[in-house]
Amino acid sequence: MTTYLLPCGVSVLDGLRRGKGAPADADPDALVAEAQTWATHARAGADDQALDTWRVDLADPWRDAELDSWDPKVCAELSTLSRRLPGMRSILHDRHTVVVLASDTTLGLASAGIVASWLAGAPTGWDERVRYHSAPSDLACEAWQHRFVPGTVSIVRVVDLNPLKPNGIRSATAGIGRVLRAVHESAGGSPVEAHLTGGLKATLLHLMTMVEVLRSMPGADVSAWYLHDDEGPDRTETVEIGLRRFDSAYLADLRTELCAIRDGRATNHRTFEGVGWETSAGSRQLTAFGTGFLAVLGERIVPSVAFDGTRA
Repeated sequence: MTTYLLPCGVSVLDGLRRGKGAPADADPDALVAEAQTWATHARAGADDQALDTWRVDLADPWRDAELDSWDPKVCAELSTLSRRLPGMRSILHDRHTVVVLASDTTLGLASAGIVASWLAGAPTGWDERVRYHSAPSDLACEAWQHRFVPGTVSIVRVVDLNPLKPNGIRSATAGIGRVLRAVHESAGGSPVEAHLTGGLKATLLHLMTMVEVLRSMPGADVSAWYLHDDEGPDRTETVEIGLRRFDSAYLADLRTELCAIRDGRATNHRTFEGVGWETSAGSRQLTAFGTGFLAVLGERIVPSVAFDGTRA
């Protein structure tokens, strides 16, 4: 069994509007509109209510769109997965696990819901197949206590993963790191594939380097994949992205140095300056990469002292 991690962009909305891979009588307009309405309410409401709302409000638009009959080329996320897994229609029945990462935007979350719906089939029986969670942005949260279950697809909204946030994406990368850590713990040594064709491009490099840290952890079997062109006739397979694997000493140094910066402790080590932390106006602070790395490593994110080294 394999866990598939799918960062989700918004290409499915464009694909539906354009009729890309559509069955003959499909009418996706209502599905696109209702999915965005659902996403607006899901972002503002409780996680345990989100799927109930989807089942009720999107059942008719889902049938009108004939979503389960669309070709995977409707979007980047399904295209890349179908090239790796020809039998993806039975992906959940075969006890694989899918985690769909959504940005904290209406369009991003709506797109993730539609992609998950395609993978799960009709809304009937979703209680067993589809999950919805928000990975918290609160940097003080030491761990995100969640396990992904074989035979399910999980929509994971990464709170604050929004490029318009004035304070950047440092807390969002911490949320992504917690998801990766949960994927690792849930997989228990089984293969994990990160498919990086879709998703928010502003976080692609952050995600890829966090996947490298995950790949370097003991017992991890992690790979990354990319589809260059989902329409070209000469490119029918995904390409594996060459990832680095860091040795245990490197990971230990990364953990030690970033924890020192997090806690405002003095350190002479500067190996990861400009990568995991930076100095600005005389103050040292973790970067978006640094918060993500610490989350993957299972460490606290918020410091016992302020980032500038003074007592909080």
